[in-house]
Amino acid sequence: VPALEKQIALTWQCESGEQPVVISATNEGLDRILNNLVSNGIKYTPAGGRVDVHLWQAGGYAHLKVSDTGIGIPEESQAHLFEEFYRAPNAKAQVKEGTGLGMAITRDLVVRYGGRIGMERKVGEGTTFAVMLPVRGAPPA
Repeated sequence: VPALEKQIALTWQCESGEQPVVISATNEGLDRILNNLVSNGIKYTPAGGRVDVHLWQAGGYAHLKVSDTGIGIPEESQAHLFEEFYRAPNAKAQVKEGTGLGMAITRDLVVRYGGRIGMERKVGEGTTFAVMLPVRGAPPA
């Protein structure tokens, strides 16, 4: 509903081929990771922007990218983004509500499932979060 209210284009692209992507994780955990990344993209993207979600499998990993055309993350905030209760100053200025726990929880879940999370950002141009989770039964990379 927030994406519709703000007229944000939300796209989903999945390149899993014929076989399903199987990850050793709970449905609830994967839902939390995806929900936190997409909802933050929507929350911090101005009306008329876009949030793109892309999933594919390569090299024994499921790769998930969530990109937005939002406010971006200042360079000085990048090192603190995954800390509990941290919110970047530009995020606090734009959206008053928020606990600063979403990204810390997301990182903890990704690490718990044996994965990695990173980001690319440009202030005023958006943010891309990249998550890699090992595929169950795949040989170690």
